[in-house]
Amino acid sequence: MGIIAKWFFKTGFLLMFVGALLVGIRRMRWPGHLPGDITWKVGSSRVIIPLGTTALIGLVLTLYYSLSKHHR
Repeated sequence: MGIIAKWFFKTGFLLMFVGALLVGIRRMRWPGHLPGDITWKVGSSRVIIPLGTTALIGLVLTLYYSLSKHHR
């Protein structure tokens, strides 16, 4: 694959990710509000364990790394 094709592939993936992120930010309050996130109140404090948020970020970074690694 040529250099220009690789650049278009990476740029397209980045634009799709940013677009989805912008749409998703408007629709949900996070961290702590995705499925799999644990939230509870202790007295006047709130404790958040963002397991779902962490898994989503890890998945996105893994996909980006694996896609960019195979297209070099």
